Amino acid sequence: MKSFSHINLNSITLDIEKALYSEFKSIEEIRSLNVKKVHESIIKSDVSDIDLAPSAGYGYGDWGREKIEEVFARVFGGEDSLVRPQISTGTQALYLSLMGTLIPSKRKKQKDVLILTGEPYPTILPTFNFLKDSGVNVNKADISTTPLEEILSKYESLDLIFIQRSKGYSLKNSLSISMIEEIIRLIRIYYSSNVIILVDNCYSEFVAVKEPGQIGADIIVGSLMKNPGGGIVSTGGYIVGKKDLVQDIASFLYGAGVGKGLGPIHNKKEILLGLYLAPLVVSESLKGVLFGSHLFHKLSMKVIPKPGEELADIVLAVELGSKEKVLKALKEVQSMGPLNPSALPEGSLLPGYSDEVAMAGGTFTPGSSIELSADALLTSPWVLYLQGSFYYELFRETCLKIAQTILF
Repeated sequence: MKSFSHINLNSITLDIEKALYSEFKSIEEIRSLNVKKVHESIIKSDVSDIDLAPSAGYGYGDWGREKIEEVFARVFGGEDSLVRPQISTGTQALYLSLMGTLIPSKRKKQKDVLILTGEPYPTILPTFNFLKDSGVNVNKADISTTPLEEILSKYESLDLIFIQRSKGYSLKNSLSISMIEEIIRLIRIYYSSNVIILVDNCYSEFVAVKEPGQIGADIIVGSLMKNPGGGIVSTGGYIVGKKDLVQDIASFLYGAGVGKGLGPIHNKKEILLGLYLAPLVVSESLKGVLFGSHLFHKLSMKVIPKPGEELADIVLAVELGSKEKVLKALKEVQSMGPLNPSALPEGSLLPGYSDEVAMAGGTFTPGSSIELSADALLTSPWVLYLQGSFYYELFRETCLKIAQTILF
C-alpha cells in the first residue's frame, strides 16, 4: 500500500485552487448566461404570484401550470413540455417518454430502438425489457468503444435512438454538449428527421449554455430533484420536446384523449423558484467536481472526469478499490450533510437495482441529487459517485475528509 503520510492536504488545496482559477471563471461565465436565459424565459411567460397558487382535483384550466411549461420549453429548447409532480423520478420520466412515443398505434407496429450509450442506468432496464416483451426490437451499442458511423451503418431505419448523457454507474466519460451536438448531426445525416432522438438529460442540465433540445433532440428528460430543481423542489420531473410527442407522452401519463388537459400541481412556486436558482447551484457543484477530480488524481486514484477534461455532468466518480473504503467514504459524506449527520449508510437492494446500493446524503429532500450526496454499487470496482452541493466549499471539505479517512 502506497504511503501518503507525507502529504499536506492544506498545501494541496491551495495549489489546486490556484490552478483552477481560470476554470472556475469559465464555470461562472456559463452560469451567468444560464441565469440570463432562465430569467428572460420566465419574464416572457408573464408569470404572476397568482399563477403560482396550488391547484387540486383534476387541475382543469390551470394557466399557471401552462406558463411554467412554457418556461421549461423555452429554457430547454422544445416546442412544448410536461412538468408535473406526478412524474416522481427521472426513471419515471424516461419510462413515460419511451412508452408514450413507442406504444401509440398511429405509429408503425414494428418498432426499432437503439440504445447508443451502452448499458443504461439500472432502473430503466426493466422498461427496455418490457418493450422487448411487447415486440419492440431493442438494440444496444456503445459510442465510447465503437465509432458512431460504424454503429449507424448497421441499421437501415430506426424509430428511436436513446442517449444517456451521464456516465451512470460506470467509469466512462459522460457526454458533453459538444459531443451530443455531433452525435445528433450524424444521426440526422443517416436518418433525416424520421428517427426520434431521446436524451436522458439527468445530472447535466445547465452544465453548458446549450441543452440537447436546442441542438436537435426531439425529447429530453430529467428529474426536478436533480439539477433543474435547484435543491428547492421536493418532487417532480420534466419532459421537453416536440409538441406532438409531448402530447402522446402526457396521454400515456393521464389517459388517452386527456393528455395535458389535467394534472394538479401543488408545488408550482418551488418548481419555478428551483429552476430560477438552478444555474447557481449547478455552478457550485461543478466547481466541487473540478476540485475533487484534481485532489483524488493527485492522490493516485482513478477519477472521472479527469483533470482537464470537459465537464458534462455534476457527478464525480472515484474508484476506491474496496467495499471498506466505499463505506468509509459514504459515512463521511453523510456526516457532512446538514441533516442526519450521524446516520450510517449501508447497502440494500432498492427497487430497480440488481446489486446492493449504498447511498449517503444529509439532504433536505430525501433522494435529492443536487444537494450533497453520494452513492455506490457494492460491487467491484468499488466506485464512489459524488454529486451535488449548494456550496462549493462543502463539496471541497467533503472530498478532503474522504481523502483524510481512507488514505491516512
